[in-house]
Amino acid sequence: EAAAEHLDEAARELDGHDLISARPLALAARAWAAAQSGDVTTARALLDATVEAAAVDGRVAVQVAVADAWCDVFEQGRPTTASTTKLLDAAAAAVDGAQVLSGVLVLHELVRTGDAAAALAPLERIGRSAPSSWLLSVVTERARAHASDDLAGRRRLARRLERSWPLVAAEEHVALGQLLMAQHDEVAAARATLDAHRLAIGLGGTWPVTVAAASDPLTSRERDVADAVARGATNREVADAAGVSVRTVENQLQAVYRKLGVAGRRELRSLLAPASASASASAQTSTSPSASPSTPTPT
Repeated sequence: EAAAEHLDEAARELDGHDLISARPLALAARAWAAAQSGDVTTARALLDATVEAAAVDGRVAVQVAVADAWCDVFEQGRPTTASTTKLLDAAAAAVDGAQVLSGVLVLHELVRTGDAAAALAPLERIGRSAPSSWLLSVVTERARAHASDDLAGRRRLARRLERSWPLVAAEEHVALGQLLMAQHDEVAAARATLDAHRLAIGLGGTWPVTVAAASDPLTSRERDVADAVARGATNREVADAAGVSVRTVENQLQAVYRKLGVAGRRELRSLLAPASASASASAQTSTSPSASPSTPTPT
């Protein structure tokens, strides 16, 4: 969401005096942001404005391919042969143009869109020749875990990246929640979904389609009770604040305990502590952009 706002501003400022093809690059990047949030109409319109630049500038061509592949995936509901080919070709073009980390990021989009197996071999080739980097290491680890269905590895990766790359962590928690629900492990699925929701809230008002399923496993009233109890409120204090009976609060709290598989207040407080910290951080960041960033008019 923040990236979309800044890219809109960049496109406006560069209009009419762009000497290094930065404006079409900004438009193509903006199209990628729109496509992965499901706004394919905006993405396609932006890509139409980059056709000429993509034909002569390899950087723009790479970014256009990424946005175009995301449009394909969203429209088909899954990765396709065409989307995979576009991303593999774009990654190869980036690496050939000495933009190795850009190539790694493009291959990461293959993992995000659901074709980790296709990304793994080129990532390993890059790893054998390029200097080591945090980004290459994380993306390769993620691709391996997805390609081999290593759920434990994906869970460890998600936990490790909650602070340094929350989008990836949220995506992994969403996927884990869905897999656990399919295995009828409702408590573990609820916890994974809770983690995904906590991280997704921190992403702002516009979510990528990869975290769209990060819904709060608690009802709004259960969430209010859980948060209040996690902050140290007694059942009586919660009841008085909500204008309900203590018995009602007790029933709601028991529902929270059952869904999240916790034994009492202390365990609930420990489980929800990351969410409380995230909410506090979001409250302090009052300058975040609106949930509906403006779209530049292609010229």
